[in-house]
Amino acid sequence: MIALAFLGGLLSFLQPILWVGLLALILPFVRKPAYALPPVIFFLLGFLRMYSILGTGTALKDGKGWYAVSIYDWGRGRVLYTYVKGKAIKVRSGEVTVLAGGRPVFPRDEVLVRGEVRGDTLEVWEAYYKRGTRWFYEGLSRMLLDRTLSEDQYNFALSVLTGVKGLRWEVKRAFYETGTGHVLAISGLHVGILFLAVALLLRFVLPGAYVPLIASAFVWAYAYAVGFLPSVVRAATMLTLFSLASLLSRPVKPLNVLAVSLLLSLLFRPLWVFSPSLWLSYSAVAGLFSLRGKLGAVFGASLFSLPFALKYFGKYALLYVPLNLLVVPLMTAFMYAQLLALLLPYPFTHSAALLYDLLEGTIVRAASLHLPALHYSIGWPAVLGYVLLLSTLLLCRRFVGAKGKAEERLTALQNTAGGER
Repeated sequence: MIALAFLGGLLSFLQPILWVGLLALILPFVRKPAYALPPVIFFLLGFLRMYSILGTGTALKDGKGWYAVSIYDWGRGRVLYTYVKGKAIKVRSGEVTVLAGGRPVFPRDEVLVRGEVRGDTLEVWEAYYKRGTRWFYEGLSRMLLDRTLSEDQYNFALSVLTGVKGLRWEVKRAFYETGTGHVLAISGLHVGILFLAVALLLRFVLPGAYVPLIASAFVWAYAYAVGFLPSVVRAATMLTLFSLASLLSRPVKPLNVLAVSLLLSLLFRPLWVFSPSLWLSYSAVAGLFSLRGKLGAVFGASLFSLPFALKYFGKYALLYVPLNLLVVPLMTAFMYAQLLALLLPYPFTHSAALLYDLLEGTIVRAASLHLPALHYSIGWPAVLGYVLLLSTLLLCRRFVGAKGKAEERLTALQNTAGGER
């Protein structure tokens, strides 16, 4: 509830009609007004947080110079600062189209660029962005050169470990066309694999109760090394919350952890609310948590992320579910083999190469089928309606399941009482 209130407050700065949502937060607590106070406070906090980013400063004017830009989608972003004689000046801008050489710029968080603003377009001539710590990137790059057997494997491993993309366009296109492009960038899957690998190693030398928390600290160090990429920050936040709950022996509900992670992420970077990757990742994880079992988790991720894929891209790969059932285990095995190869080059270098060839071959063959994607564009009202319908169905399913369990317990109690008589 609080996360939704904060999200509504962020968006209400741009869509004043969402202030009606504030009434919706208050109405359920008419008889107990004190309970309405936290969501109202977070709604107002969200509004003020977005106002501090987009509502203050001088208006953005046409011209040439240096700008600090938050690029949250392909070729879409907002100018935050302009630099005059080396001094940063806060500016107020609407959404701008960010181009470099006439092409949309890849999403980056707060990039320093030199270019020209013309209306609602920013043409970039040169850019400086955070790649993470130089020693981490250069050291890992040198190690991977000796522990990979092909250029494609080297570029793939470098991409999934540092976020620096250097794969051939043909390979990247095959991944994106088949709905498996999420494995090319550092995502929650990669961070989770890294967390588990560190936790398994730590269990040999440390008491079990502290292992998850120390592994989480390692993940945050990794987040710093790669430049606090949004996907890494989101995954690290969730893993830290789960680790704290484990250390304190407190029961935890995964969807609550997901909501708190969303709240903290948007509090840290409010403009991530415009990022397709945020909505696709959180919706997919919500689907994973909502349906149990390996097959159910993949279907859940597909069902929950479907409306956001149609909203942002206007298409959805039909191979998403069956192919991810193969790709995720292969990706997990490759990550473990490549990480082990960094420590023990033989025999894991060859194992990682074999797994990469199998992974790439699977994707390329699937892409060669040229199966048509589902093409259909929808707007935010349709997305909201879909999410509400899906949430209602899941609540009904949970209610029916809880009712069935209660009846089973009652029957067991009656049988026990009858036996005692």
